[in-house]
Amino acid sequence: MFKPYHLATAFSLLAAPLAAQGFEGAYLDFQYQIYNDGEGFTIDQAEAIAHASYGISPNFGVQITLGHAQDVASSDPGLEFRSTNLIALHTYYDIAPTTRVAALVAYDTYNDGDYLYALEAVHIAGDLRIEGRVGRFDSAFEPATLVDLMFSYSATPALDLRAALHNVNYDDGLGFYTVASLGLSYNVTQKIALYADYGFMTNNFGDPDSYNGSLISAGVTIALGGPRNPMMFSYSPYY
Repeated sequence: MFKPYHLATAFSLLAAPLAAQGFEGAYLDFQYQIYNDGEGFTIDQAEAIAHASYGISPNFGVQITLGHAQDVASSDPGLEFRSTNLIALHTYYDIAPTTRVAALVAYDTYNDGDYLYALEAVHIAGDLRIEGRVGRFDSAFEPATLVDLMFSYSATPALDLRAALHNVNYDDGLGFYTVASLGLSYNVTQKIALYADYGFMTNNFGDPDSYNGSLISAGVTIALGGPRNPMMFSYSPYY
């Protein structure tokens, strides 16, 4: 069975031998989330994601993302817990030292298998980092359009301010969900950062009414083989 610690083992082994072959960076992201609809229903999810990037030429390269998410607790004792795996390939091109664009192809096991085809970009302007993507989920059950926007600002050498907007809009009037969040990240070292976010989620299932709730997230990122490269993407399909 796939376990989150498999990500750490695999990427730790990869980091050293690839360093002399254009290895750009790798990092792990471990996160715990609690969703609360404000009416008594809660669900907790644990997530582990690993990213590794390899430069093929001075401007062109690829990044691989592997992920696993698992529902671990809920206020509903009868709820069936889900487990979702992810694999993604980012083919990127640096159009400037501070601007990267990429074509993203991803597959996750949600809905018995969804593909994502997207365009994405990272831009760094001084202390401000902006990441965004627009794409389409190819799904037999819930085809949808994705829009992601993420911002981080280095307020001090150790403290970053974070904000994000994640929106999935389903076809055929099946509704949407949106998460808008604010948070903080604290750089313990050049390789380790702790973060926490508070998000407001809106769920609409194609009905006139929408359902609102909170999403509290906390986690840690760990860079492998050197400080985390801010040009690397941070795609995750799990909220």
